[in-house]
Amino acid sequence: MRKYGKWVTGWLFVLPCAAVLTLMAIYPLIQVLRFSVSDVSIIGFQTEFSGTRNFQRIFSNPALVTVLRQTVIWTVVSLALRILIGFSAALLIDTGMKGRTFFRISMLIPWVVPSIVAANTWRWVYNPDVGLINIFMRRIIPDFSVVWFRDFAMASVIASYVWTGFPFIMLMVMAGLRGIPSDYKEAARIDGANSFQVFWHITLPNLKNILMIVIVLELITGFNAFDLIFTMTGGGPGMQTTILGIMIYNLAFVSRDFGRASAASVLLLGIVLIFFLIYTPVTAAGNRAKNRKGAPK
Repeated sequence: MRKYGKWVTGWLFVLPCAAVLTLMAIYPLIQVLRFSVSDVSIIGFQTEFSGTRNFQRIFSNPALVTVLRQTVIWTVVSLALRILIGFSAALLIDTGMKGRTFFRISMLIPWVVPSIVAANTWRWVYNPDVGLINIFMRRIIPDFSVVWFRDFAMASVIASYVWTGFPFIMLMVMAGLRGIPSDYKEAARIDGANSFQVFWHITLPNLKNILMIVIVLELITGFNAFDLIFTMTGGGPGMQTTILGIMIYNLAFVSRDFGRASAASVLLLGIVLIFFLIYTPVTAAGNRAKNRKGAPK
């Protein structure tokens, strides 16, 4: 009887979370899957089974190739820059530089700023008339008149996205650096290794698991991106900054084609699921490696 009571108590604690998860994640997922194989009427969201017609319309859309290419460019370039800046900032802080506490706090500001606030801030920075960049450049080149969201649209939103996200990678790398025993570096220096050799043979190998996790998480985040691009450019001008998330929004809420929007969502879900399936064994391998290192010899 006591065992049964503990079972009931456990379920009572879990039930609220399970109910919220069902309402906020599982039910919408089921609806998206149902809509993806249906003709959806806006009135009452009545559905009629249509098989794979929505997927055929998505894959026959010539814009899909452009959108997928831009999504890959957006994700890969922003990932590379986020890792480069975040990794460099973490290494700089780890050197014991003066003022590193202030530097660390200031580096976290982009991460804690809400994405909508960051997007609108960067819209002002890129403004061709009163934007900070153009005002500064006109002091050097009086005729400077770049319209950033026209001439360098994708580069502009990528730069903004990198700014908002590199602190997360910095924190992850800093945590990994704290876990590297100082004896390793000291022994390498005693053996005559220079700073680069210590980094290449000691620091980088010990950060391998963390970097793999960061890469997979950032790939998932990049493919799921929406709010910053939507606020800054709405996917424009034209389709210069349209990625999968923007395409899905336009299909659903501009074209009112919820069937095709759901089919595109399933495509995006499949891409993210691939990265999730990579993430699971990577984290498991990292935990096994960590346990082997900590195991008594």
